[in-house]
Amino acid sequence: MLHTLEKIKNEHDNFLKWVETLKGISNKTWSNPYSEGKWSPSEIIAHLMFWDRFLLNLSIIDVQPGDNLPNFPPVQEENERAAKYARETKSKDQLIDEFLNVRKEFVHLINELNEDQLYIPFKVGNHDYTVISLLEDFQGHDKHHQVQIQSVTK
Repeated sequence: MLHTLEKIKNEHDNFLKWVETLKGISNKTWSNPYSEGKWSPSEIIAHLMFWDRFLLNLSIIDVQPGDNLPNFPPVQEENERAAKYARETKSKDQLIDEFLNVRKEFVHLINELNEDQLYIPFKVGNHDYTVISLLEDFQGHDKHHQVQIQSVTK
């Protein structure tokens, strides 16, 4: 069990280091969609940050077996809010730093978990999870978007 938690922690650490490197891409690459009709790297990073904030607010560190936590926000609305936030309010370095701060707060929460907490069953709305399955789902989400950004930064 600990192996799984350590793997998640290591993947978050590696993701943080990778996001930091995005400060070195051009502003044009940062603000242009990775493909026609898709998001820009800036919009993707804001999107990930908005979902990290949601996860922080779930307080998975305090979850008890059978808890029914608040449902996910409407996905399309949340995604549009994140994209707008990226386009209208932040420079590249500001947004990356803000993302890194939010993600580090989330990693701190993960570091407080113990093995016994990993397999506690709970619901988010009507979705069944354990702490570890939720963390793994969101790490897959990170990887999906990392590939998208890497398609224009390599």
